[in-house]
Amino acid sequence: MTPERRMIMVLGGIGDWDFLPDFREDRLCYAGKDVLYLMSESQWSHDAVVVLESWTGEPPPDTDAEAVEETTISFTDGRAYLTMMGVPIEGDVLPLPGPGTYRVRVAASGRAELVRRHAEVSPPLWLTGVERFRVSFWLDPMFRN
Repeated sequence: MTPERRMIMVLGGIGDWDFLPDFREDRLCYAGKDVLYLMSESQWSHDAVVVLESWTGEPPPDTDAEAVEETTISFTDGRAYLTMMGVPIEGDVLPLPGPGTYRVRVAASGRAELVRRHAEVSPPLWLTGVERFRVSFWLDPMFRN
């Protein structure tokens, strides 16, 4: 998945196209209704690997991750998918247990290596699979779904 302006989008339903987070917060992810922005370490010359997972409860920690962030997201139709300009790409839609409020954990790895390898040559070589995101969803136990 090629980041666009450092962003990789995960949508559910039709997505909230009016959701505009404060990107100056420099977070790993930003969640709104039916939309999750994953923030890549670089917008240049690479394809990141993104894995979407659905869990019945909180997943185990990702001990290999360089960066981890958790947040809450609402899905209106019980599905999540990677998108480029609103069109699903990169495989099947991830079915979720249904509409509702979910916890999401984004675990990223390969970020420092991506920056290092891009700094080695100019212009940077196209890299594939160096930066990796594991995105895990589970129903939020604090909300009745």
